[in-house]
Amino acid sequence: MKAAAMRHDDPVLAVSGLSVAYGRTTVVEGVSFTLARGQTLGLVGESGSGKSTVAKAVVGLLRCEGDVVLDGIDLRRQSRRRLRALRRRVQLVPQDPYASLNPRMTVGAAIAEALGDRPRRERSHAVAELLETVALDAAAAAKHPHEFSGGQRQRIAIARALAAEPDVVIADEITSALDCSVQAGVLELLHELRARRELAMVFISHDLAVVSNVADAVAVMRHGRIVEQGPLAEVFGAPRTDYARLLLDAVPQLDTAGGR
Repeated sequence: MKAAAMRHDDPVLAVSGLSVAYGRTTVVEGVSFTLARGQTLGLVGESGSGKSTVAKAVVGLLRCEGDVVLDGIDLRRQSRRRLRALRRRVQLVPQDPYASLNPRMTVGAAIAEALGDRPRRERSHAVAELLETVALDAAAAAKHPHEFSGGQRQRIAIARALAAEPDVVIADEITSALDCSVQAGVLELLHELRARRELAMVFISHDLAVVSNVADAVAVMRHGRIVEQGPLAEVFGAPRTDYARLLLDAVPQLDTAGGR
């Protein structure tokens, strides 16, 4: 499967000078990237490099400095009411789907909650469609999160994110806890969803082999900064920094051509 060609129109998401501090300690500094519709950016780096912090800051879970612009609209300069609606267009799929789902709620209720204010029958129909979109039976709506496998819960988390009809999905290490066969199924699903819905995606991972099968472009993070970024084939095929080369050398038989 080949990654979709990179788009060159105006970015759906533009992050500029993003910085996050905890007290006097700066953990992310000066992060900038753009994302076009239908494009996937792989955000890579070692654990603790700041990848997940960037994700949480972009979706508004952390206070930050810098600009986050969605379709030309600066999210940091909107009223609270307007911002709430705009934030729905950028959805985070977390690393641990079980922790993000209320164990007391059925899967259907959890997804319906993200649909917003719709008539009950319409919500039920939408939940069934979303579950089928992520290759789960509509009957799964009546079950609770603990009744599913890790891979199935990850699909449920993706369905919940899609319920908001986002333009951008940020997938934070969503395959790291999955075995290879389940991981392949989730990645296949992401490819299909991106092609069908023209989703823009930030795919966060420390696994460069997985990123090589998903991303069009790559940004390499180290100590809270992006140290290198560019098209996948360029960064993986001829890295400019010693750090990127070190990461790539640790991955056996990596496909640097931008797809499989």
